Amino acid sequence: MRTPQELSPRAARAYVTHLAKTVLRHEPNNVRRRGGGLTNFVYQVDVADQSLIVRINAAPEKLRTFKREQQGMNLARDAGLPVPQVLHVGADPHPFMVLDNVRGAVGTHAYNRITTVHQMGELTARIHQIQTQGFGPTALDAAPLRGTRRHSWGAHLEGDLHASERLAALERLGMLLPVNAERMRRTLAYMCTWRRNPVLHHGDMRLKNVIVDHEGKIVAVLDWE
Repeated sequence: MRTPQELSPRAARAYVTHLAKTVLRHEPNNVRRRGGGLTNFVYQVDVADQSLIVRINAAPEKLRTFKREQQGMNLARDAGLPVPQVLHVGADPHPFMVLDNVRGAVGTHAYNRITTVHQMGELTARIHQIQTQGFGPTALDAAPLRGTRRHSWGAHLEGDLHASERLAALERLGMLLPVNAERMRRTLAYMCTWRRNPVLHHGDMRLKNVIVDHEGKIVAVLDWE
């Protein structure tokens, strides 16, 4: 199977080696594929005295996603959160992201996972204190297209997420009883009146997306995509 996005594992490894030479300007000492990447190829690359993570994807539109992810991670790092430093984002020709490889154990292997989950809750609360310029992924665009930013929560629900259209589609397909559809329409109308300031969200805070050190402290929050 050629994943992600029609790039074979052999081609992916060759591309990562190419990036090490052209972007990192070093002959790699070690190139090893890492598990856990469902939407991207993920490799550990050791060059000189550095250990780095390289994520790649053949889909051209992925470059914009990587740039948005970098922006979100930078906001979190600036707020003092444990987030790997993004060193490079680009395309040569395929989109790629290079970031520090944070040493430690994945949260699923933490000695005391209850303590880890407690820390995750505290970190999530801190993330939700970081203000953004708008709602949705376009809020993280460095130079958003005119008209793409929506500062209203209601405008985001209807203009970006098309909530009413999706609800109507579910009703047409018979997936909602009329009484439930009406209840959801009322709920949606009420939600559109909310006045909320946009803040940063991680969106996938779980044990597999955190790294803990030998003392059980979270030292990195991963996968901001």
